[in-house]
Amino acid sequence: MADEAERWECLFAGLKEFAQIEYPDELQIGRVNSLLGSVHLLQPFKWTSWNVPFPSPEEIPGLSLVECIKQITRLARADRTNEGILWGALRSGALEALCRTAHERSGGQVVGLLSDLESAD
Repeated sequence: MADEAERWECLFAGLKEFAQIEYPDELQIGRVNSLLGSVHLLQPFKWTSWNVPFPSPEEIPGLSLVECIKQITRLARADRTNEGILWGALRSGALEALCRTAHERSGGQVVGLLSDLESAD
């Protein structure tokens, strides 16, 4: 398995590549989810009852690691019922910005369990 730095590099390269695709197929969406999962940016939590608005581009750099994970997870999960949400965030640059903030907050490490991160806050 790739080391942590390679996983992040693969994620950012993949996001850049996939952002060029206007109409993704299921395999491409699955690949993006796989890349996000490789650094643990997709984690279980009650996203449907999380009543936090999506951040503006200016707010993203100020988010915590927990907030980034939750925003990214919500995008990926909501895309299952509202097709295009994840891809819209990818094409707009918001998903990459969330991932870059998460990368910075994690110190370039694969993130830990959301429950552990929340209890540490």
